[in-house]
Amino acid sequence: MIKFILNFVKIVISVVVALLATSCEIKIDGLHSVSGNKNVITSTRSTSESFTKIQASRGLDVEIYQGNENAITIEADENLHEYIKTSVENGKLKITTTKNIKRAEEKKVKVTFKELEAISTSSGSFVVSKNNLIVPTLDLKSSSGSEIDIKVESENISCKASSGSTIILSGKAINLDASTSSGSDIKAKELLTNNVITTASSGSSIQVYPILSLNAKASSGGSILYYKEPNSIIKKATSGGSVKSK
Repeated sequence: MIKFILNFVKIVISVVVALLATSCEIKIDGLHSVSGNKNVITSTRSTSESFTKIQASRGLDVEIYQGNENAITIEADENLHEYIKTSVENGKLKITTTKNIKRAEEKKVKVTFKELEAISTSSGSFVVSKNNLIVPTLDLKSSSGSEIDIKVESENISCKASSGSTIILSGKAINLDASTSSGSDIKAKELLTNNVITTASSGSSIQVYPILSLNAKASSGGSILYYKEPNSIIKKATSGGSVKSK
């Protein structure tokens, strides 16, 4: 009888502990997640520090504009503004959230910049240019399902996409160095480029429009499509990779 009671007590304690753990997990998740109240308002942020780089993360939508001054505007559900963080560190504007935004009517950050050298995105964020960007050089990096979509005129563009992310480019460039991996995409068939260097691997893809030269390497199921036959071309495909004209 005593043994039965002890076993019963152990079962009760186990159930209580499991319930408490589940309760804690729900509470903890609640502390780190928030949903919008559907009342969209606009606010401006101070930009006393200059920046030439933009980094976006955690599912935020970012619109960028080239202008005569640096400016930041937030368009989001009223209760979400306090969780959208913008800060400048070592010339880089970091745009992120302090809580996971589960649902929102709007979660947009508008950035106006005077000079721009680099854009990086991660964790499902999205950066799009709303006017034609004219910059000497530009470095683009996307990862973790995020996306960059810009129209640009530049001498040198370097872009790297990984982990299911996407970079979309249109405009003009002298040199483009593009690499993709892990199911990501670089869509630059509308970027008229003199010289192109590309590397695609692990099921990723690249589309380009080379005018003078193309150096293309594809491996492990990666694919490269070029939409113009350049004056000179070097291409190499291994392990199921492909380099083809379109």
